[in-house]
Amino acid sequence: MSLIDWLIVGAYVVTALVIGLYFTKRAAPSTAHFFVAGRSLPWFVAGTSIVATTFSADTPLVVAGLSRQSGIYENWFWWSAAIGQLATVFFFARLWRRTGIMTDIEFLVLRYEPSAARSALRIFKVVFDGILVNCIIMASVTFAMAKVINVLLDLSPTPLFHLPLVGGVTSTALVLILLAGTACPVCIAFRPLRRRIHRFGPIRARDDRLHRTCRHDVHRCRRRCGYCGQTRCRA
Repeated sequence: MSLIDWLIVGAYVVTALVIGLYFTKRAAPSTAHFFVAGRSLPWFVAGTSIVATTFSADTPLVVAGLSRQSGIYENWFWWSAAIGQLATVFFFARLWRRTGIMTDIEFLVLRYEPSAARSALRIFKVVFDGILVNCIIMASVTFAMAKVINVLLDLSPTPLFHLPLVGGVTSTALVLILLAGTACPVCIAFRPLRRRIHRFGPIRARDDRLHRTCRHDVHRCRRRCGYCGQTRCRA
């Protein structure tokens, strides 16, 4: 790296530190402020922030590398997620905000009555999202950053894998907490399946806040029961 490269990196680090120190005085005073910005953000900003968590510094590098290696069709690696991300921003985020909850596990507690099925679903999400998915994500992000640092600083990637094990536990835990929020829209996505779920057991909605997520008039809700799942919607 030349002198100008080091100056750019140094300026970026100093800027990040100054911004961080400035905003320490505005640290989140509560859990709601930490997870949902005190509910001060409009739904479309909150939805966009959820989608933004699917991107990282290595995302452009991965897409560019796949396109160069196999052709432009490899862009479907991330184009395929566009429909789901748009639905998250413009549809699910609005409904999620109206429930007044913060996490996907809280949604499960709100959505289903206490039962073995609800407990099994919560255990599945902990094992699948909390362990399997997060381990894969953390491994890919760590490996990508190791390759970038290897090219920029000419360092061996092997010690870079040891650093998170020695001193990066806190940072890793914070990242996992943020990643857990990406599973939130998935729970609301299954809302139209309410009537089908009722046929297979005693699982049923146990809080009227879920019924208020639909703001359509009663007549329209009856015509579009697939949207709200029932005819109890109130304007």
